[in-house]
Amino acid sequence: MGVYTEQPGPHATPENPVHVSVQVFAFPDAATARDAHGYLGDGGASWRLTMWNAGAGGDLAPCPDEVYRSYRWRYSWRENRYLRVALAYRADLTNDGSIEPWLAAAARRAALSAGPQNNHGG
Repeated sequence: MGVYTEQPGPHATPENPVHVSVQVFAFPDAATARDAHGYLGDGGASWRLTMWNAGAGGDLAPCPDEVYRSYRWRYSWRENRYLRVALAYRADLTNDGSIEPWLAAAARRAALSAGPQNNHGG
């Protein structure tokens, strides 16, 4: 999992960047990943994905509840046994839906670029 910040679109300012929380789930096989993606893809009402926030020193911590009440965008991508999910929101926690295109683009880029091909850990 990881978090990054970007400045997409005319609505973002240095004070209000877009934060993107990305998680990669490795399932035992492609069928299990497909089932999980089907559940996640339709919003899975009972399933709430934890959104992560970068804390001081680069540590990750769950986002506060205010983030879940702001306008945000989720994008998921499945490839083989990997499911990648990205959630984007603006730092000022706005509810202005006009930012959707920028949040959607940021979440999509994050989900498509994350994954086992970029895992440089041990």
